[in-house]
Amino acid sequence: GAKWRELGVPGEKENIGNGVAYCPHCDGPFFKGKDVAVIGGGNSGIEAALDLAGIVKSVTVFEFLPELKADKVLVDQAVARDNIRILKNVATKAIKAEGGKVTAIEYVERATDT
Repeated sequence: GAKWRELGVPGEKENIGNGVAYCPHCDGPFFKGKDVAVIGGGNSGIEAALDLAGIVKSVTVFEFLPELKADKVLVDQAVARDNIRILKNVATKAIKAEGGKVTAIEYVERATDT
């Protein structure tokens, strides 16, 4: 069967169920009204961002490559949404948590390594 791709970054495994989720359809309602992140700008990532944007406060998409890999129609829909922010050419370094809940995504801009 299909398996969600893991990032392999610090804070990922230990926060599954406490802010780290792999299924926007299954787990999206738990994040209603919150700020969330989607890692990956391919079709699955942008579709997840679009689905989540209808129920969460905001979605930030983190894409490793300089351009999104998703189909143009999906990218256009995401760009048109006021509550979707897209960061390109960034590398996710860690998932930060406090009190058993994810609070931040640590990342660097690949062009400057900052």
